[in-house]
Amino acid sequence: MIDHFRFLDLPFEIRELVYHELLCTWEMQHEKERARLVTRHDNPTSILRTSKQLYNESYDYLVRHNQFIHLNCTNVSIRLHPLGRHILPITEDPRKIKAFKGYVARVTWSISNTPANPQSQKHYMLLSRHWPSVLKCTDYHGMLGWPTLTMDISLDPISTSFPPPNLKPTPLRPFQLALLPPIPSLLHSFPHLSLTGPIPAPLSTPILTAVTLPRWSNPPPPSTT
Repeated sequence: MIDHFRFLDLPFEIRELVYHELLCTWEMQHEKERARLVTRHDNPTSILRTSKQLYNESYDYLVRHNQFIHLNCTNVSIRLHPLGRHILPITEDPRKIKAFKGYVARVTWSISNTPANPQSQKHYMLLSRHWPSVLKCTDYHGMLGWPTLTMDISLDPISTSFPPPNLKPTPLRPFQLALLPPIPSLLHSFPHLSLTGPIPAPLSTPILTAVTLPRWSNPPPPSTT
């Protein structure tokens, strides 16, 4: 006779291994469709619907380890850049992207002084591992200088519990703030960056200053001695 056991009776470390296998292992299939590369990801999420306790625990793991980023491109496409063509998003379905609430960051690319319309918007669901490539694409566009690209990075608190707590405001998670320090090393001479959300000023102000500095620093004058 088979002895049944409760999943929650397993040690937390074992449960995390299961969450990682179910929620963080992305199976990718590439196919040519309309002359471009499309990525399909198959990721079973039925464990999220098992119970409230399992939802809270597994959803928190899903968010912490995948670190989803919503990239919204308005009147511009990240696919136009050499690096952007190699970014394989989780999905480009606007309905699915807008329905998801667990983004560590929402990033908006737009062209200055150009009216937006729904037809000119393209949405991508990315992972944090794509973040350096997004910054490099932004830097590449900045080097071209035209048209003028603006970039807004919005960090909003994430609630991974259900139902969401109605007490104190949820602070930003450490892994959200960890997205910011790499920005100055990959983005240069770019005065059109904005950071929104409850980001501490001691963190945001130096970044906004650093990205406006010239791409190439002036070499020191030759020594006369």
